[in-house]
This record gives sequence, C-alpha cells and structure tokens, in this order.
Amino acid sequence: MPDFDAAAIADTDFNLKVRQIIETAYRYIGETVVFDQYAKDLLQVVILNLQGRGYFFWNVEDVNREFTAPSQVTGNGDSKNYTCYRGHTASSVNRPPTGADWTKYWYEANSAGSAWALNSPYISTGDFYPASNTLSIDNAIIRYQNRDRQLRFISKVEYSRYEKKQQTGTPWAIFYDDTRPPQVFLYPQIHTDLVDDHLLIYRRVVRASDIEGSSAMDDFDSNWLHVLILLLAKELAAQRFNLPMERILYLENKADLALKNVIRPRGTKVIRRQGTFDNQESARRFPENRRTFR
Repeated sequence: MPDFDAAAIADTDFNLKVRQIIETAYRYIGETVVFDQYAKDLLQVVILNLQGRGYFFWNVEDVNREFTAPSQVTGNGDSKNYTCYRGHTASSVNRPPTGADWTKYWYEANSAGSAWALNSPYISTGDFYPASNTLSIDNAIIRYQNRDRQLRFISKVEYSRYEKKQQTGTPWAIFYDDTRPPQVFLYPQIHTDLVDDHLLIYRRVVRASDIEGSSAMDDFDSNWLHVLILLLAKELAAQRFNLPMERILYLENKADLALKNVIRPRGTKVIRRQGTFDNQESARRFPENRRTFR
C-alpha cells in the first residue's frame, strides 16, 4: 500500500495535485520519490492516451455569478437610446439602428446611452460566456431578494421558440450551448434596474488543464486518482526502471479495473465523450439533439 502524505488527503474533497500523483506512483513501484519533468511528461501522455480513447477528466465547482447592467448606447444618426439584449463585439453590421443585423442585439429602450464605439464589447443580462474549459453546467439557481428559484434547463430548439428575447423579469429558464466557446442564455432577462438584486448560482463541470507547464498544480477529481496513479506507475515501471513484465502487467490490470469502477456525481454518466449529453435524462428531454452514447 502506498505511503500517502497526510497533508495530501487533509482536504475534504480528497483530490490530489499533480505532484502528489507523481510521488505516489513512484511509491507504488518502490522507487525513490521525486517530482521531475520526466514523470510529468509521462503523466501528460497517459492523460492524452485516455482522451484519445474517449475518456475526459473533470473537476466540479460551484460558481456565483453577479450581474452587470446591460450596455446602452445612443443610435447612429438619431437621439434614441438602445439597450443590448445579446452580448457581442461592436461592428458596423450590428450598430443600431443602421446596421443590417442590429435588431439581433439591440432594442430601443431606456435612456442615457453612451456613444457607440467600434470593436467595443457590449453585454446583456441574458447571456454570458463561462470559462472556456467548461464541459457542462447543471443545478442552476437564481437568487432574487434572498429567495432561490431552481432554473429549468431547456434545449436550443425550445429557447429559439421564445421570440421576444429582450423580455425582462426574473429568469426561470437556462440554455447551455456547448459549442466552443460555450455560452449560457437566460430567459427572461434581468431588467437593468434590478441587476443588483439577482445572483446566479450554478455548478459547472470543468475540463482538467494541460499539465505540461513546470508549475502546473491542478487538482484532479478523486474519482480519477487511482487510475492516473496506476497508469503512471506502469509507464514508469516499463520505461524508466525496466521492471519485470509480471509487475508491469499487474499494474496495467489494476489500472483497467480502476477505470471500470470510475463513478461520477449522482445523476451523471461515468465518462463523458465530447459532444454527448452528461446523462440519459438530458437526451430524453431533448430528443432533437440526441447523440450516440458510449
């Protein structure tokens, strides 16, 4: 049994960092514990090989998102004011009210708009981009005046049926678009006067970062720890220390068994392939977007 560092497992989430995975792998094969670039590169290869087989690594984290008032500008050639209802970067095509596509991003409302500026980022309360390493979002709650409301996840098709995207109120629906970069849409949008009264709370599944950098110290979800430690130990045993084949096969078999036993948080699939739903329930609710499960 490997000699775990007590400090490494003191956290309540029981996740180990890259350094601790590497050091534990050395202990598994009875070699001097070091943290070196060679082992880090091997761990990176192990992860890439697993991803090539369709296995992707994640962490789960809770996010609190505060809201900012939507952008407001004065129109081109008129004295009217326009409010943004979909975030975008300003171009001549979406400039209100003369751009060919301006109605896809702005509506005439409110007052005291600032001067429109080319290439400026304009925001709304109805959409935002989560971090680019987000794999999925679930369990979203909107908090308004200290009251929590569970948001209902809807599909792209259902979201497209709501014609008046600039409708304001307390959101009750959320659509997660998992294209790259991922984007989140809320319906209805929060009125500019009430942004300070609302808070969005959601859980996101996060792709593990590339670990090639010398200072990489990312956590891995505890579900994956045994798999990564055993696979790295096998690679070290075979490539660096030339241990007997029986020992290498023993580590490989244990790693395969650990991989089969990987579990995810309740209600989600064990392993997520890119471009698939996290669970069968999502596919049932959104049959128009159903894809093949592993």
